Amino acid sequence: MSSRTRIKNGSTIRHKISFFFELFTKLDKKIKAEYPDAYNSFNHFRGAIILKMQLLELIKYRYMDSQALVNDCFKEFARNKVAYTTSADPEILKRASEFSERFRFARGLLKVDIESFLVFSMVVLDYIPWMLEPFLKGVVTLQTPATNSFRRFCEWFRDNPKLVKDREFSEFLLSFYGWFMTNLRNPRNDLVIHLNRKYTMDKFSADGKILRMKHSPWAGSRGEPEGEFELISPVELFDHIYEFLIQLESHFVKLL
Repeated sequence: MSSRTRIKNGSTIRHKISFFFELFTKLDKKIKAEYPDAYNSFNHFRGAIILKMQLLELIKYRYMDSQALVNDCFKEFARNKVAYTTSADPEILKRASEFSERFRFARGLLKVDIESFLVFSMVVLDYIPWMLEPFLKGVVTLQTPATNSFRRFCEWFRDNPKLVKDREFSEFLLSFYGWFMTNLRNPRNDLVIHLNRKYTMDKFSADGKILRMKHSPWAGSRGEPEGEFELISPVELFDHIYEFLIQLESHFVKLL
């Protein structure tokens, strides 16, 4: 199935949209046959993960379109820099104004896409402990771990190694946890949740990537810069999350 994403300059970019119904299908069959009492709960959260993965893919594709629009703006400015910044010709001034509007629009889309992806990726991962909860105690762990968020779920395994029966799963989960904290949870908190703690200023690289300048908000009018960091593309983030879900299912199919 293809989706058309329309951007402001009138062009249309087609993308193939996946449905992700293959996610956890092997585990679904196994649980339906061998754990019927837990199937409804598992199926509910499996369905929620599938729907949110579809949403993440749509955000990923829109990010690709937005980045293409930003790149086009950079190329246009490179071709017309002198005219846009020095000319007094009314026609050129009009073109420069229209360009400025397109560039602001493209930058805004890019920011929305990145921040939306960070928020909804956390939602996807928070569903995982709830989906797996009926199959943890006695199989993976000696008692039910924290399941109210993916972060607390991972940290329970980190902090309670003596209560873990399945060391292979624990190592797999904690290896992903480090990547998750660095590339999803901490950026989401810095950029979306805790803006009162850090002032961030966007800077765009020549290929349209967003660089974030961190500032302390209590030092000076704009704060003292604490460093610059580049956000990983939602395209890369999406692929990593999807691969994690595939490996997660593979492990539980063998385990159960």
